Amino acid sequence: MPPLHRHQLVRLTRDGWQRLRDRPWDATAAACLAHWASHELPLVVTRQRPGAHAADGIAMGLPAPARWERRRLALVVPPRDIAGFDEFPRAEQVGALLAAPARADWQHLCTGLAARGILARVHGSHGWQRLTGLDHLRPGSDIDLCLRVSHAHQADDAVALVQRFPLAEPRLDGELVFPDGDAVAWREWLAWRAGRSRTVLVKRLDGCALWRPAGRRVGPVGIEVDGMSTPGRPKCEFRSAQHGGCLMSTPGRPKCEFRSAQHGGCLMSTHGRAEALVPERAARRVVR
Repeated sequence: MPPLHRHQLVRLTRDGWQRLRDRPWDATAAACLAHWASHELPLVVTRQRPGAHAADGIAMGLPAPARWERRRLALVVPPRDIAGFDEFPRAEQVGALLAAPARADWQHLCTGLAARGILARVHGSHGWQRLTGLDHLRPGSDIDLCLRVSHAHQADDAVALVQRFPLAEPRLDGELVFPDGDAVAWREWLAWRAGRSRTVLVKRLDGCALWRPAGRRVGPVGIEVDGMSTPGRPKCEFRSAQHGGCLMSTPGRPKCEFRSAQHGGCLMSTHGRAEALVPERAARRVVR
């Protein structure tokens, strides 16, 4: 089974659907599941319990459309019931769902992102409506973008393009997703890069945590920030802390240790100063 990630789609086997439908459901949920099963529609990977093993079951969700009261069905599915994995539609594939006056600007945005090597997908109500053909959209629904970027400068390019989208509607929401799966809302990234925010909420498959830099402006966990060195100092390196820690070096000074924040918080020490990373339980924001 491939590694799981946020916003990953999952398709079940026929037997898997049957076992899921055999569970006790009310009439609305049962009707929705029957439709999903008969049309072989996907589920989506949701937040996994920290420390959980896939063999014990994978947390998934089904966001029902309006005809089934927009219910949010939370499911746990064993790996044996999974037929395969899929992804949400690419951004250019949802253009037909937009009002006619917005389509040219949307295509221009998609072209600009692709030219910079940024893979853009759409989840949320637009993504689900494109996948199912059902009534997921509401008047004024946001477009939820998933922008996969490799480094901080590419993240800046993505945000600049999204920010220049000229229309107030649809509103563009979404996040930047870095190579190790860490994600940051593009508006929060913009605020932090502009110096308007001291913290960034980093979302992961098993939760979220507030990341607070100590002193120097380096990127969130998993992001290599280059081109931000101060005069006379080389660039710093900041590797993923997801798998036990990273080292950040500065000229003529000892490397500091940055331990994983996934298991209760971390402490980053720099030259006699220390600052704690707020653990997952301290984050006050709701992760979608």
